[in-house]
Amino acid sequence: MKKEVWRGQNSVRFIYFRYKDSPYFSWLILSIIFLVCFILIFQVIIPHAQSLFFIREEAEETRQKIDIIGKNKVFMSALNKSVVEGNRKLAIRALPVDKDFGGIINAVVIAAVKSGVSIDDFSFNLGLVSSPSAETKNSRASDPTTKLSLSLSGNINKLKSFITEISEKLPISEIESVEASNGGTYLSLSFHSKPYIAPRVSEDEPVRSLSAENSSLFNKLSQWDAASYDTQETQAPSASVPLF
Repeated sequence: MKKEVWRGQNSVRFIYFRYKDSPYFSWLILSIIFLVCFILIFQVIIPHAQSLFFIREEAEETRQKIDIIGKNKVFMSALNKSVVEGNRKLAIRALPVDKDFGGIINAVVIAAVKSGVSIDDFSFNLGLVSSPSAETKNSRASDPTTKLSLSLSGNINKLKSFITEISEKLPISEIESVEASNGGTYLSLSFHSKPYIAPRVSEDEPVRSLSAENSSLFNKLSQWDAASYDTQETQAPSASVPLF
């Protein structure tokens, strides 16, 4: 016997009226609603919320950068340009960017004049001046230290005074060795230099003033520098204190 097929019994409306009173129908509707909500939450709401959070975070970071830039501008505008430039030149005289032979000789002469010692002989040890290809493109290509060996004549007090004087002259020196014999006293000094490296300034970092320690250091260097110039102007080598 052929089963009768009612017209429209496979339509959505027919299925709805047929199963709407079934307990499974409610569960099906709830499942569909839950699935739709699940998709909306994880595909739409959460991504949009994350984007909004990132946008707010970037906006806050940008605002902080703008605040720092504004404060840096005010700080830089209030700086005494002559003082800053003077400190820069003072730092270069204390630690030259190149081998400063004139400054070294000047420091030794002034220390000898003030202490009263005689310099019988001297010699420079330049170290590695350039690479085999005569290129000095990086700091490894040259030795930043210049060594100076001195042969001195004078009593113990004058020699001590010379050591004190040379340690308070620019460029800054380091005493490596002192040897005494009947022929005189031999002193080995090291003068350092430092190639200039452009500072890396970050726009999101505040520019700070000199610390108390650095300010004290610049004051001391300034006193040593001023004493050197005063000595040059007011005191000249006498016949009783031969220098070279």
